[in-house]
Amino acid sequence: MPDDLDVSGGTTGVSTDDLEIAADQLGRLAREASALAAELSRLEPPALRSSAHVDQARVDIDVAAAHVRWVASRSALLHALLLTAGRGYVLTERAVGTAIRWYEATAARGLGDIAPALLAGSGAAGAFGVGAWLGIRAAGGLDGVMNKLFEKNGIPSAPSVVKQHNYLLNNSVTAAGVRALAQGAGPFLMGVAGAPPGAPQLLGARSYQTGAKGLIGLGQTLDLFEETGVKLVETTRLPGGAPPTDYVDRLARVPYEEDGSGPQVRIEKYAVAGEPDRYCVYITGTATFSPVATDQPWDLTSNLV
Repeated sequence: MPDDLDVSGGTTGVSTDDLEIAADQLGRLAREASALAAELSRLEPPALRSSAHVDQARVDIDVAAAHVRWVASRSALLHALLLTAGRGYVLTERAVGTAIRWYEATAARGLGDIAPALLAGSGAAGAFGVGAWLGIRAAGGLDGVMNKLFEKNGIPSAPSVVKQHNYLLNNSVTAAGVRALAQGAGPFLMGVAGAPPGAPQLLGARSYQTGAKGLIGLGQTLDLFEETGVKLVETTRLPGGAPPTDYVDRLARVPYEEDGSGPQVRIEKYAVAGEPDRYCVYITGTATFSPVATDQPWDLTSNLV
């Protein structure tokens, strides 16, 4: 089995895919060994010249059957242990993730609760925020500025300093920070609005959904995040190939063009005799991070909606 632990970005995670593959192989070995042991137990020694040889043959067959049964029992035990370990890792990761998200939401909610008081205590900050909003509205919103900023490939040109330290953007800590900000926006805005705890759940929504709606509502006052309709432009049928074998193969099939052109959805159909058809759907990532909606469906607006 390959290395059990995948270490990157200063954190340690457990790859359960290898555990599941090994458990599946051990399960098959246990079943096949059990069947072989049963066959050995039913085996009769051939007729030999002396009874001593016949007795020795029976002993050899019994010993072989015992060894094969031992292999079957050990394989079954390891199969169960690997499955238990893999599921335990998954449950532990989910429990830790839930706890972290709860603490992040609680902290964001607390900041939202005290934000109005802080702004009220700092009249200059409040006046600056209102003045900036009124100035942007008077200038016609932010759509013109954003269109110019994101005119090349949907991504603003990064300065040389950012390019030299690109590893900081790919760091797991950065990804965790972005996730925390995105999921904490909802509780923060609910705290600012003075909504009671648990209000999003009572309304049938999750906190991050509430945060996204709040950001959309605020952005729309500045002519941002105006969603447009989406329609199917064209489809192309191509001859099928072999199903993907691992995650590398799956990632290689995700459609991607740096400039956002080309196909953006790929659907593969697999037909197996006697079984229902199966499908794999591959969807491209965000093509433009501009908050101004255009004719590109994979944009920042659709990320928030």
